Amino acid sequence: MIIFIPFILLVISALSVLIFDRIKLNIGRIWLFSALFSFINWGLILGLKWLIPLNYSTLNWFPFVGFFDESIVLRLDQYSWVFAFALASIQLAIILTDSTRLEELPTVNIWSGIFIINALGYIAILANSFLTIFLVWTLIDIVELLIVLLTVRNDEMVNVGVISFAVKIAGIILLMVAVFISITQNQPISLTQLSREASIILLASIGLRLGVIPFNLPYLKEIPLRIGLGNTIRMVGVASGLIILIRFTQVTNLQETNPMILFVLSLVGFVASLMWLVAKNELVGRPYWIIVLTSYAIISAIKGNNIASIVWSIDLLLVGSVFFLFSVKDRRLIFLPLLATIGISGLPYTQSAYGWITLASADSTLGIILNIFSSIFLISGSVRYLSRLNNELRLKERWIWIIYPLGLFFPIFTHWLIFTLSPFDWIQAGMYWASLPVLFFTILVLVLVRRISRVAEYTDWLISLLNRMGDFIISILSLSWLYKFLWYLLRIIQAIVNLFSNLLESQSGIIWVVILIAVFVTVVFPGSK
Repeated sequence: MIIFIPFILLVISALSVLIFDRIKLNIGRIWLFSALFSFINWGLILGLKWLIPLNYSTLNWFPFVGFFDESIVLRLDQYSWVFAFALASIQLAIILTDSTRLEELPTVNIWSGIFIINALGYIAILANSFLTIFLVWTLIDIVELLIVLLTVRNDEMVNVGVISFAVKIAGIILLMVAVFISITQNQPISLTQLSREASIILLASIGLRLGVIPFNLPYLKEIPLRIGLGNTIRMVGVASGLIILIRFTQVTNLQETNPMILFVLSLVGFVASLMWLVAKNELVGRPYWIIVLTSYAIISAIKGNNIASIVWSIDLLLVGSVFFLFSVKDRRLIFLPLLATIGISGLPYTQSAYGWITLASADSTLGIILNIFSSIFLISGSVRYLSRLNNELRLKERWIWIIYPLGLFFPIFTHWLIFTLSPFDWIQAGMYWASLPVLFFTILVLVLVRRISRVAEYTDWLISLLNRMGDFIISILSLSWLYKFLWYLLRIIQAIVNLFSNLLESQSGIIWVVILIAVFVTVVFPGSK
């Protein structure tokens, strides 16, 4: 039962925050307790590294006895530990950096929601059977939807939340389709024994789960929620999909997949990196950051290199969280996110060096070029956001000057701990012929932009051009136009249904029923010549 200790701790933490809020405890003390609980959880999961593998299973779980070959199966191994430790670090970083936003926080119940979502995310990461994935994914989606609906205050964002929930449910339906395909092919219903057809359907299900469609989740407009709760919702959802991707590609050979799919993934990463570069800020660009690194992870998994897929997944979670939590951009703290940027640079013997083995070995030269340029845009966009400095930290209390940088330091420290403690052989030079040009061209792009920005007449023109380009690309690829079309189509169908309902409920309803029956009979049973 050791495997459940982090889950129990997170649930107790969530309940404690609710109780503290109910008894009107000072917000500073509630924050202190939340930070303490988060640090204990971080240290606990770090300690579990020396106890893995840990397993839990119930093979006779009602009511699915005899249907699934595996029932409820949870496993903490070298793969799931990496994700669990990363999420624990992100949670700790969110609570610590919230010290700068205590006055803006509308309610401390947000921290309770963060604890609950991370508790469910921990179980989702341990899931190692189809039934467990079904249950946990559905539970996470419902909890996320409830949190968003209880917090969002305008109808537009409520609609976005419902659409996001519907897309995730579509991913769960595809997961069910993969199970049905295994049944029809007399295959065991297990992640370790999937046919090629079922694997492709499962891959599509994970693609929806990772948030590629739609590009945006219903993040709330208030800054504290977008940074804290929004980051938790997004990262837990992404991690719950990426771990399944890595698990089933361990034993499933997808290397014979159509090369066009790999090219499309590279193209998606390139377009998303451009959108990240021209976004208004890092929070607006957060979905595109996720899409770029998700495309890298999927490319690596399809090529059968799960270690490279883990590399890009951890970069997505930890490096991205440093950028998204760096809201108080003090000049004295700029070294922390720049240190995190090394994690995605691909330089020899850094965390992402091993990941370039798959990106620089694409099936086409054009795919390699797209991957290189997407990395250039990704790093350039990151540095662009970091350059927007402010002096807000000087207005905070002195103790925040220590706690806030510590919150940014923990994901970076965790990234290096994972890199050094994990048993994977990923401390390598990588493809330096690709990573070094990425760094060179990134510096070149930044120097050119900086020189152009010194000329006011070109600065306004360049900013306007980039913003319009970004708005145009986002309007096309965010699929908002498709959602509006489907919404209008549903409204038309609703109007037609209401019209028939009113006709049939009116005084002449019997006459209309007779007319419709006559038309139906005429169409279905036409008279003979």
